[in-house]
Amino acid sequence: SLFGGVHKGYTSPSSGALKVTNFALQDSGLDLKAEESWNKEIGLRSENLFSMLNFEFSFFHVDINNLVAAGRGSVFKNLGSVTMMGTELSSTLKISNNPLIPSLNISHTFLRTEVTSADLKPYYFMTERYDEDISGNRLPYAPTNTLVAGISWNPIKSLSFRVDFKNV
Repeated sequence: SLFGGVHKGYTSPSSGALKVTNFALQDSGLDLKAEESWNKEIGLRSENLFSMLNFEFSFFHVDINNLVAAGRGSVFKNLGSVTMMGTELSSTLKISNNPLIPSLNISHTFLRTEVTSADLKPYYFMTERYDEDISGNRLPYAPTNTLVAGISWNPIKSLSFRVDFKNV
């Protein structure tokens, strides 16, 4: 079946950001706006294809404004605008209906990120510097490829085991 959607979202600053910035203290200096995002996706999913394969494949595109990011020294600030796009694949191959034979699970995410507009205050020591425009850079800690492969085994209806290997 074909699926898709366009969604608008808001995310307020996390409790971690509030804790680091001492939000509960008076004059904490907290000046964070909520993140706003638009998520667009389209994909294809199937269950029990050829009596053995479940899969889902999708393309996605996300635009985020006011991304809350941890800066140098754990100072949280609104970074600016970021675009993320990529693909996601999830599949389970049930080799046999015999409960003693495990199923194979594979998922993969391909992700491209780009900071579309943002200024970052540089860390300086003994010299003064100006804000840096980091537009065009990739978002840190967002891997391009993530692969998870594993096996799952359900010897009885209410008991299951699963072992995965993750490569980032």
